[in-house]
Amino acid sequence: MIVEIDSSMIVSTMEPASFMLFSVYPNPASETVHIQCSASGEPIEIHIYDMVGKEWFTQNIPKSAQVETLDVDVQNWPPGVNLVSLVCGVQQVIRRVVVS
Repeated sequence: MIVEIDSSMIVSTMEPASFMLFSVYPNPASETVHIQCSASGEPIEIHIYDMVGKEWFTQNIPKSAQVETLDVDVQNWPPGVNLVSLVCGVQQVIRRVVVS
């Protein structure tokens, strides 16, 4: 038996080295979600999607070596699981956050 593996489908649990920090808290959240991130002086895109794919939040952060903290008001969002996506170049890290 020969098994061919498409390398584009391989998933890794390791985070890219360029991400110095990416945290989302509190979890679950009912009023505000705090997002802390830093990416070694590279620009960052942050997106929050619900499980249906609707984008609830987007923010671009220019090049910075500092830790950035964003406060996202989720009081009027429907309860459920959301995905927080941090994109830096071709690298992406995703965290889950529950809005209650």
